[in-house]
Amino acid sequence: MFLKRYFFIGIFVATGAGMWVTHPFSINKGGFDADGGVDKPILPPAPSTFKYRIEQPQILSSTYPNIDCNTSGNNIAQGETGVAINPTNPNIVISGANDYRSANSQPPTQWAYYSTNGGLTWTNEQMPPCSPDYNEVTDPSLTYDASGVAYFGFGQFNSNETASAVTVQRSLDGGITWQNPVIVYSSTNNTFEDKYYIAADANSGGKYEDNVYISWTHFTNQNSSSEIYFAHSTNQGLSWSQPVTISPSGAIVQFSMPTVGPNGEVYVFYSEFPPGTSITNIYCAVSTNGGQSFSSPNLVSTVNTMPNTLVNKDNLRMITYSAGAVDASQKNHGRVYVTWAALNSNGGQPHIYLSYSDSKGASWSTPQIVDGDLVTLTDKFHPWIACDPVSGTVAVSYYDSRNDPQNVNVDLYVSYSTDGATTFSPKRITNENFAITTVGASGGTQGTGGYWADYTGIAAYKGKIIPSWTDQRSGSSIYNTDAYISIMSLGPNGVTNLAASIVPNSPATLVLNWVNPTSTVTGDPLTSYKILIYQDSQLVATLNQGGTTYTANNLQTGTYYTYQVYIASGGDTSNVENTAGYAGGEMQPEPANLLNASANDQGTQLQWQNPATHLDGTPLYDMNRAYIYIDGSLVDSIVLASSDSNQITTYTANTNYLSQLRLKHFHSFGVTIVGEREGILTRSVLSDTLIWWAGSPNISLSEGFEESSPVFGTNGTWTVTSVGGHTGTNSLTDNGNLLSVKRQNTYAMMPPTIIQAGQTQFSFWQIALIAQTDSGVVEFTTNNGKGGTPSTPPSWHAVGDYNRSSGTFTYPLTPGEWQHITYDMTTYVGDTVVFRFRLKTSSLTQSQGWFIDDIALQSPSAVVEAPLMPATNLAITNYPNPFSTSTVLSISGVSSTGLSSTGISDEKQSPLSLRVYNIAGDMVADLSGQISRSSASSNEEAIFDAVALPAGSYFAILRQGQTFARRELTVVK
Repeated sequence: MFLKRYFFIGIFVATGAGMWVTHPFSINKGGFDADGGVDKPILPPAPSTFKYRIEQPQILSSTYPNIDCNTSGNNIAQGETGVAINPTNPNIVISGANDYRSANSQPPTQWAYYSTNGGLTWTNEQMPPCSPDYNEVTDPSLTYDASGVAYFGFGQFNSNETASAVTVQRSLDGGITWQNPVIVYSSTNNTFEDKYYIAADANSGGKYEDNVYISWTHFTNQNSSSEIYFAHSTNQGLSWSQPVTISPSGAIVQFSMPTVGPNGEVYVFYSEFPPGTSITNIYCAVSTNGGQSFSSPNLVSTVNTMPNTLVNKDNLRMITYSAGAVDASQKNHGRVYVTWAALNSNGGQPHIYLSYSDSKGASWSTPQIVDGDLVTLTDKFHPWIACDPVSGTVAVSYYDSRNDPQNVNVDLYVSYSTDGATTFSPKRITNENFAITTVGASGGTQGTGGYWADYTGIAAYKGKIIPSWTDQRSGSSIYNTDAYISIMSLGPNGVTNLAASIVPNSPATLVLNWVNPTSTVTGDPLTSYKILIYQDSQLVATLNQGGTTYTANNLQTGTYYTYQVYIASGGDTSNVENTAGYAGGEMQPEPANLLNASANDQGTQLQWQNPATHLDGTPLYDMNRAYIYIDGSLVDSIVLASSDSNQITTYTANTNYLSQLRLKHFHSFGVTIVGEREGILTRSVLSDTLIWWAGSPNISLSEGFEESSPVFGTNGTWTVTSVGGHTGTNSLTDNGNLLSVKRQNTYAMMPPTIIQAGQTQFSFWQIALIAQTDSGVVEFTTNNGKGGTPSTPPSWHAVGDYNRSSGTFTYPLTPGEWQHITYDMTTYVGDTVVFRFRLKTSSLTQSQGWFIDDIALQSPSAVVEAPLMPATNLAITNYPNPFSTSTVLSISGVSSTGLSSTGISDEKQSPLSLRVYNIAGDMVADLSGQISRSSASSNEEAIFDAVALPAGSYFAILRQGQTFARRELTVVK
């Protein structure tokens, strides 16, 4: 008997070979409503992108053994397999299945299969009978503890489904002989227990060593709801705790699986099916106290539910479930893996997915596809997972139809990863595929899908992977199903130190070098192997073992090639090692490093350091010439040779043969390096440019920016503006748009000038409307701004640093605000000096900028206008302060010459002003016209209206002549 009767009281139940759940009042958890129509709810956002990380070549044939565990040769069905490897003696392997040799016996019995030679041959053992209260057994699972005790978990029930029990049998000799069953939990009448899975703590020396755990689905209220139950044993399965409930009440849940971490953590995965949707939520609950209690379940992923039935598999019924494993090795110690089958993000193609957690289940990686088949669109289903506690290899088994274009026949595949799930190698395990014949199928709707087998099994230990599966190659009836296993001994390590290099003067060649492995991934000696060389993913060479070099000839010079190298041994290949290179090296040279420039009577001398390599780091053996650029135009070239690589080259731009070069002017200079290979010229990118003077230095410096073409050099947006000057109408500023560029470091440079005796005072006037987070630096050089070696930076000496805090500056520019700055250059008499003004701004704020005028070298005794100074007589007070709407400003100490005959300030008669600024330096009010002599006081008063202004600090500035006073005002709202 394979399929039991159905319940339609909210939930459909198919027992015996397993249980299937749909939502209340819905025949299809995957999307069919009660009327039979298709229900397509809006899905939650899918994971951003699934990671297609397969880097191994596909192997469509199998070299792995296919071993039938059914030694009787009978035509009795076996399905829903499990497998486990004894950690104390890996030669002992056990397996099990729903074995119907005692399907109708009473009391029922289970069958166990064991091997004492690592899975090569098998013995079938009928286990001691179960309780006479039941007549059927189902859903086997197997595990070992740290002591090598074997456990066989399963369910018992009677045919009318009025009673069921969660049951465990154990074997003290590793699975050869078995003790009587122990009932963990039993139920009658309105409840039913289903889908039981067992696990044990196999961590030697751990706090919960040899604890045994089992979880299952508990159906209640005549199968109208379900919960995940969990029980534990602390005496190796002799007795069991009362179950604890892991899942929230009211949810529809099914198919749980416990697994144990290296520190005794217990992880339980299960599926939840939100009613009326086509999604499945995969959850993980965690216990850190040996299964006594659990955290609230964390959501691993929301996935697109598998179809209700696979039509091409004789309407095989489907359930979207998860399986988990934990890495107990030192490779990715404690990493938790979970796998499941689901439709892709478009809701179409089935794939096998995996996610992992390095936070003990608190958060999970983006799901990635591990089956590696992005082409065939065929069915993939029933995954299971294991992680080798020694090597850390994670392996996922699943059914796959990729080798049948009709999507009917299936193979078993295993995808495994030896790098912590970064890449997966999909391997075909079955050496012939087969069609599935179900029982009980009568169409493609939920509740009528046919039973065949609901899950597979897999185990891994010390480099050995043993998958188990239900196989139907022997016939077209479900009675032809058998429990199969295979043995995968993981292959060799990959090569190391793989590198691609060029042969100078052999531009059509690349040479690969590597170090061969000496062992398998499990540490066993590697005695026989081949080396597979792929070029751009195409096999180009197979080398015998021991080879460590390969030369690729007749390549297209300068073309980029990728190489993949595998070690092949038996039926396995190593993980891929990758390298790449340009044949002959990349064509384009690295750029030159332009070191310095110096002016002479006929032009400008440049020095640069030639590059040593191409862009890919290969030697620059094909250097041919250098191109010289002036003001962005190519003007000259010089011949270079490969011997000039990494050397310093000197070049003089001479006005006698370069018409583009104008003496007594600044120019922009740059260099590109050119390689020549097989007649092809390839330029580097332009070097960093240098702005420098051409011609002999001046003997005087005087620039007021009133001439039509003032001479200065700049690497930015410095220009002459007519918004105001100290004398005349023009000045120099960093940006003609009157708003400094954020994140700049630009300068304006004055012509080289020989310091003359008697003309040693460097002088300029400024209004530094520079944000306080920025800097305006005045600096000079006496060596053309160059360093002594390529590694020495230019020798610029800073003598001043200015911003708004350097004085009282406002915009629009006010004549009385120009600040006079001087520096004594007596020490440098006879030297050629270059002065520059450099503005360095941040990304925080912007201000109007730096305004500079009347730059000169002059006599120290020259009469200069006094700078704006704080006044000792002027004063401002206000009341109230703080204030919300307005305040009265009272000023004192104003000279009578600052007032007109009417008592009103007249700036045309005397430089008297009263203005208010915000903290950014922007003027918000000009109160100069309000100053009037009060009849009650000798002080002057003005009213500042702040109704329309935001709360904050403001500054009232009173100026008369070259003196000023300031008052901070506080506006509150």
